[in-house]
Amino acid sequence: MNRCPWCMCNDKMIRYHDEEWGVPLHDDQKQFEFLMMEVMQCGLNWNMMIQKREIFRTCF
Repeated sequence: MNRCPWCMCNDKMIRYHDEEWGVPLHDDQKQFEFLMMEVMQCGLNWNMMIQKREIFRTCF
């Protein structure tokens, strides 16, 4: 599988790239999760958001 250079920093980013990146969503809860991650990500890199994802799931 060809991977984008941005996902090569750790296993969670690789898994996100391979299983979720570019896959259409039709689940409202999942869309809300990504919306909140985008809002909370302001000024941070996406790797940090993926690392903290379980915390955000608990909060929202």
